[in-house]
Amino acid sequence: MTQVIAHRGASKAFPENTVEAFRGAAAMGADMVELDVRATAEGYLVIHHDAHLPDGRVIYDLHARDLPSDVPDLAAAIEACGEMAVNVEVKNSRQDPDFDNERTVAAEVARFVGCRSLHDQVL
Repeated sequence: MTQVIAHRGASKAFPENTVEAFRGAAAMGADMVELDVRATAEGYLVIHHDAHLPDGRVIYDLHARDLPSDVPDLAAAIEACGEMAVNVEVKNSRQDPDFDNERTVAAEVARFVGCRSLHDQVL
């Protein structure tokens, strides 16, 4: 079976990893979305590929309220995906300033999925 997976949403038509990109992927008929999760200073799960924002600030050093409005949280991203399956990639590279040796971000994502009974939708 062939499936269309929208990498970071409909990232050619909309800014990647945004609510608009995820809604766009659904409207275009994608079967699945891949998105990237990072944590803020207070452990809030947000969607962003890079550890740094375009202005150079590190997401892990910021509170969610200080992020640009186009950086969604995980709940908003999942909601924007509608019925599509979602491949959640927890970004955790040793060279990134937010490297999580304890894997607490992955555990929080698993808890999020479990608390919302999203096991059938989230990969």
